[in-house]
Amino acid sequence: MSDHSDEQQGSQLDTPPQARQQPVRRPVVDSGWTQEDEDRYQQRRQRALQRSRVRRRQAISFGVIVLVVILIGVLGAAINQGVISWPFGGSPTAAPCPTASQEAMAAPGEVSVRVLNGTGTRGLAARVSSDLSARGYHVVETGNAPQDKRDFPDPAQVHHGPEGLAAAKSVQVQVANSVLVADDRGDGTVDLVLGQAFTELTPADQAAAALKPTPVAS
Repeated sequence: MSDHSDEQQGSQLDTPPQARQQPVRRPVVDSGWTQEDEDRYQQRRQRALQRSRVRRRQAISFGVIVLVVILIGVLGAAINQGVISWPFGGSPTAAPCPTASQEAMAAPGEVSVRVLNGTGTRGLAARVSSDLSARGYHVVETGNAPQDKRDFPDPAQVHHGPEGLAAAKSVQVQVANSVLVADDRGDGTVDLVLGQAFTELTPADQAAAALKPTPVAS
């Protein structure tokens, strides 16, 4: 009896532990998903998250801009209607743009002008000179324009030097759409050169109204 038990005990001692208690392994099924596939999936996931964050930030920024524009519009309308006062003192109204009548212009009696015909129409300079004289201008000369002052498309050109700017603006009022041309003459006389598009002087009442000084708001 003891001999048989000794044989069984010896048999168990001779058996390796791995052979006695080795677990049963389940077969692994190959799904085809490699590490490279995993890396690509993670990269796509990160890019999608990044795009989502960018779109969210853009939406927030756009909403802020729209809100600011709306607030500015509401504030401007309230100031314009007098609901609230302008916070920076004074008035937000823009300064009026100066017109020809607001700029420095000489009175007709202070202007010495030469009337020159730059067209092929005979007697044009004499007729215009007579009209300007009737309006109070001092016509000092009448004749044909030199060749270098002919053949331009404007109704008239008013040539003047540095001292004749106020006189030139006064004469310019007499011919609608006329053009000022500065030169280096040393006196205050001006040359009214009649061009191809000239038809007639500005009506006398309109020209006189334009020459009246306009009060400038302080």
